[in-house]
Amino acid sequence: MIEKEIYPIPPMREEGIRGLQLKSGEIPERICVLRFHAFGDAVISLPLLAGLRKAYPNARIDFVTSEEYSSFFSSIPWIDHVHSVVTRSAHLKKVRSALSLRIPRPDVVVDIQNSRLSNLVRRRLQPDAWVAFDRYAPKLALERYIEALSYVGLKEVTPDIHFSLPDKLREEVLRKFSLPNDGRPLICLNPAGCWPTKNWPAERYAELGKRLVEEWSGRILLLGTENIVEGATLLRRHLQGDVFDLIGETTPIEAMILLRETCLMVSDDSGLMHLAWTNGVPTIGIFGGSRRTWSSPWGEHTRSFGSEDLSCGACMRPICAREDLLCLNRVSVDKIVNLCRELCEQPTRGTWGREYPSPIVGESTKE
Repeated sequence: MIEKEIYPIPPMREEGIRGLQLKSGEIPERICVLRFHAFGDAVISLPLLAGLRKAYPNARIDFVTSEEYSSFFSSIPWIDHVHSVVTRSAHLKKVRSALSLRIPRPDVVVDIQNSRLSNLVRRRLQPDAWVAFDRYAPKLALERYIEALSYVGLKEVTPDIHFSLPDKLREEVLRKFSLPNDGRPLICLNPAGCWPTKNWPAERYAELGKRLVEEWSGRILLLGTENIVEGATLLRRHLQGDVFDLIGETTPIEAMILLRETCLMVSDDSGLMHLAWTNGVPTIGIFGGSRRTWSSPWGEHTRSFGSEDLSCGACMRPICAREDLLCLNRVSVDKIVNLCRELCEQPTRGTWGREYPSPIVGESTKE
C-alpha cells in the first residue's frame, strides 16, 4: 500500500529528570506525591502508591491531585491524606489553591506531574528532597514514575497491581448495581477514545462483542461516561440481553470495583483502560494516533496495538491527516480475538482477590 503524503510529525521533546536526592541510607517518614491530571495518568499512580506503601509501611503518604479526582483517591485506603488543587480555572485561582495547601513538611516530594503548578506546590512544601519526573522520555508512564523514585533515593519500590481494597466496599457496589451472578465471564468493551484518531470503529466493537458472547458465553459490561454513547448504542443493538449497561451511572471508584469483577478489558486509549490494567485486569489497548510508548498498559497481563511503524504513526493529532485512519482500521476483529484467547485461555469471572487469569508472558503486540 502506498502511503499518502502527510504533514511531518513534530519530534518528541527532551527534558530529563530533575531533583535533589535523599541522603544516603535515609528512610523517609513523610512522602508527598503530586499528580493532578489527566484521570488516566493519575490512575497510573495507583501501582506506584501501592508499592510505596509496601516499601515504606510506616511512612505518611500524602497525595495531591486535581479537585475533581480527590474523592476517588480518598477511597484508596493506603493513601493517608489526599489534598486537592484547582486545575480548571483562571491562573490566579490555581496559584491560590496551591499556596493554601496545608501539608506537614515532607521528607521527599515525588512530582509525577512536572508542570508550573506542581513546581509551585513543591516549592511551597519545602521538602528535604524532591524529584520531577521526565515528561517526554519515550517510555511508559509507570516506568518513568518508577525511574523518578529511584533517582531521588526511593529504590525499593515495586509497582503493585494486586493491591487490596476493603471487601465492604466491594459488597456495597455489587449490591447497588445488582451485577448478574450467573457465572458468565464478564468482559468490558470500551469504545471511549476522545478523538477520531483514538476510536477503533464502533462496528468492530460490536462484532467483537458478538464473538466473545458466542465463543465464551460472555456478558459485555459497559462503563464510563456519555462519550461512548455511539459505540454503546451499537453494542446494545447487536447484543441486546447480553449487555450490562452502566454508562453514566457510576463514580470512578465504583467503576474500579466493577472492573475487578471482569476477566478482560478491550479499550481505546482512555482513563478506563488505565483503571483496568492498574487493577490487574487483563487489558488490550488499541492505540491509533496516541503515543503508545507513553501510554500503553504495563505488565504481562496486557497487550496493545500501536502505529509506530507508520510514517504518520503516533501523530497525536485529533484528525487523521491521511483521511483513512489506517492505524485503526488495520486492526481486525480476528487479531483482537486472538489476543483475548492469549490473555484468558480459560475466561473466568473476575479478578477480585486473586491474580489475573492465565496470563501469557511476552512483549506488547506491535502492528
